[in-house]
Amino acid sequence: MISDTIEVSVQAINLSRAKACRVRAQLKADGVSSSGTAFLGDLEGGASQTVTLPLTITGLTQGDFPYGLSEGEVTYFYEDEAGKEYQEKGSFSLMIKSPFSEQQGKKTEQPEQWWLIMGAIGLALLAFGGGFAGGAFRKRKA
Repeated sequence: MISDTIEVSVQAINLSRAKACRVRAQLKADGVSSSGTAFLGDLEGGASQTVTLPLTITGLTQGDFPYGLSEGEVTYFYEDEAGKEYQEKGSFSLMIKSPFSEQQGKKTEQPEQWWLIMGAIGLALLAFGGGFAGGAFRKRKA
């Protein structure tokens, strides 16, 4: 939802035998503001590292509504031992919801439950009243 801050896990896996130095990740997407770059550090061959990166949901700027599906890109930067820099890119998506969507859902569920309970109580009272009235009517006839 807009204005929420969420923590996203960013993971890097070094599938080569060589060491990857100064591994970093940046996330970019419409409707998301990142607090910066996630620093994963140096990764030996075959190693993995996970860090969390806080993101603030700001609302979609492209399109007619601030809510909906946002497609983004995560870019990994790393260097080899000689200092040459490389990049790898991946994609992700997230659904930005209206802050009122959960409240509306809760409001529609509660009245239905309330009417169901009141209906059951009403039927029980009618059945009890009908039984009581029928017994009283039989006693008067006898």
